[in-house]
This record gives sequence, structure tokens and C-alpha cells, in this order.
Amino acid sequence: MPRNASCLALLALAFVALPTGDARAQPLVPGSITSVMLGVGGTASFDVGYARGIHCDDIAVVRPELRGETPTSNRFFVTGMRPGRTLCRVGTFRGSPTVFLDVTVVR
Repeated sequence: MPRNASCLALLALAFVALPTGDARAQPLVPGSITSVMLGVGGTASFDVGYARGIHCDDIAVVRPELRGETPTSNRFFVTGMRPGRTLCRVGTFRGSPTVFLDVTVVR
């Protein structure tokens, strides 16, 4: 198994499933992977602490947005755009926490 696949397989043990539709989840744990299932048009939001920067592999599947919530906390919003699956990372700057989301969008 390739090294990246091994790492993802180990991190997959940390998946936490969330309901479809709109959701406000507990703060995400830095370094963990959270599994999210949304309907097309559904939005989920997450407290990501002071994580800054976002990257999603396929922005045709989701519309990501990072908003400042307080002076020390950001909130990540992800909206389902079309059925599919993508991985998102919040926290792309050195020194900021990083969280990962495995997002599946269904009809």
C-alpha cells in the first residue's frame, strides 16, 4: 500500500459521521478526519479554532467558505453543490491547526 494510502487508512479510524443537511458540529480536532454527508444545497459549519486557509480538491462538488467568528476563532462552512466526494483541508498556514473533512454530497 502506498505511504499516503497507509496514512489515510490509519486516520480513517478517526472518522465521525455527521447527519445530512444543515449542521453545526462541535469543534473539529486538529489532525483528525471528519466525514460529512450533505444533500445538494445543504450546508454544514464547523468551529475550526484559529485555523486559517482552506483547500478542497473538487470545488464543483462543494462551495467552501472560511469566516472569522471571533478574534480567536474561525468557522468553516461547506455547501453541497452537486453529487460527488471531495477532501477539504482547513488550516494551510504554518503554525495554524489543520483539520480534514471527507465530504460526500448526495441528491
